[in-house]
Amino acid sequence: MLGAAVYRLSSKNTAQIPLVHGRLMHAAFFSLLEGIDPALSAYVHDTQQQKALTVSELFCLPETARRKTGLLVDSGTQFFWRVTAWNNLLSRSIQAISPGTELRIGSLDLVIQACFLSPEEHREAGFLTEEDLMAACFSVPSVQEITFSFRSPVSFRCFDRDFPWPLPEYIFGSLIDKWAMTNCPLSVDRQTVYALAQNLPPRRWHGQSRTVYLKKDRGTLAFDGEFTYGTDYLSTEEQQLLLLLAQFSVFSGVGRLTGHGLGQTRIRYR
Repeated sequence: MLGAAVYRLSSKNTAQIPLVHGRLMHAAFFSLLEGIDPALSAYVHDTQQQKALTVSELFCLPETARRKTGLLVDSGTQFFWRVTAWNNLLSRSIQAISPGTELRIGSLDLVIQACFLSPEEHREAGFLTEEDLMAACFSVPSVQEITFSFRSPVSFRCFDRDFPWPLPEYIFGSLIDKWAMTNCPLSVDRQTVYALAQNLPPRRWHGQSRTVYLKKDRGTLAFDGEFTYGTDYLSTEEQQLLLLLAQFSVFSGVGRLTGHGLGQTRIRYR
C-alpha cells in the first residue's frame, strides 16, 4: 500500500523553530508512531537504514513567520504537514493518526486539527495499492517527457560525498531502490532501469544547488528546482516503466534524507 496523509496543524503557543526543521518533524513523527505501534516504531527507527516513509517540513506558513534566525510561529497559526509511506504497516499507521493528537516541535506545541487521506480532501493526499499505480501507468499509451519538480531540495551521494545535481540515473537509481521495499510482487531490474536513465536527455531545467543545514554544524549539498527529461525515443514499455517509478516518487520522495524533509517530489508528464 502506498499512502500520503496531510495533517492540518495549529500551534498552541508562540515559539521559534529552525528554518530547516525536517529533523524535528522526523522526531515528532516517530513520537506519534510510538504511541500507535511501539514495536513498529522501534523496528523502523532502530533497524532500517532506509525507511519506507517521508516526512515533510511544515508548509503554508505565513511569510511573516520567517526571520533570519528561524521561524517565529504565533499561537493559533495553522499550517500543513505531509507524511507518506510505501509499505502496509506504515501506511495503516499514518491513517491511524487522529484529530486532537498533540505533538511537539522543539519548543513549539501543536495539535492536529484535521487529517486528510484522499485527493478529494487535499490534493496531496491519497492511498492506493501498487497494483493500482501500475495499472494507471501501464495504460498510458505514450510518454514524451517527464518533469521532476522538487518541492524541497534533493540530494544524492556519490561515493562518500554529497552530490547536488539530479542526474537521471541518480533519480531512477534512488527510486528503484525504494521500489524494492514495497509490497509489490513486480520485480524491476535495477541495471535495466539505470541503463535507461543514463541515456535520458535533459529537455529543460531551472534551479540551483545550495547547502541545506539540517543542523547548525551539518550542511548537505542539494538541488532546488525542477528537471524535464525526454522519453519519446524509448519503447512504450520503457516509457511506462519510467513513468511508474516517477509517479511512485510522489510517495517515496527522491534521494537521501527524505525522512527529514528532503526530496519531496511532484511529477508532470505529457
